[in-house]
Amino acid sequence: MIKNIVFDVNGVLLKFNFKSCLDTFDWTPRIKQQIADIIFKSELGTEFFEGKIGSITFYKNLIKNFPKRKAEIKQIFQTEFLEHLISPDYDTFGFLKEMKKKYNVYILSNMDFSMAESFKNLFNINEHINGALYSYEVGLRKPNPEIFKTLIEKYNIDPNETVYIDDSFRNAKTAETLGFKSFVFRNFEITIPQIKTFLNKDMEQK
Repeated sequence: MIKNIVFDVNGVLLKFNFKSCLDTFDWTPRIKQQIADIIFKSELGTEFFEGKIGSITFYKNLIKNFPKRKAEIKQIFQTEFLEHLISPDYDTFGFLKEMKKKYNVYILSNMDFSMAESFKNLFNINEHINGALYSYEVGLRKPNPEIFKTLIEKYNIDPNETVYIDDSFRNAKTAETLGFKSFVFRNFEITIPQIKTFLNKDMEQK
């Protein structure tokens, strides 16, 4: 029987609005695409959004690794682009609050300190969950199974009684190998009904 639900944050409770943010800059379409690739598809971007490096390190290394786009990168950080890049998904957050009435709810996310603090303040999240574990707190990040094991031990969670929701297939697969019932989050309209159907069937089996 399911007793717990664990939510990822980026791509689940938060969504990226990079296109609308990039449109605020007076750049050519070619430069916008280059910047999008640098921010989201580079190894540095992956490390930043997974919480392995902080925003200052991210900025300095972007300047170092992509000198031809130095002016645009500086402009991004001067306009607090990254803060506006991520916006709350209130539909998924509403689902989280709905689930809290029936289950223990936890957060497991790859985030650095500053991003985690912004997320906490955005939703006042600690009032709506039973606990959270962020990658910067333990020096581990998904899909490393050790961060899942840390969450299990910290909150005495039985994976066989737990649903895990993440937009990353790799992260969901790792959770599954540890016994979680995993769902890869595509969007609210597709994934949430799937989860609700599963939970309803689970309740019927009581």
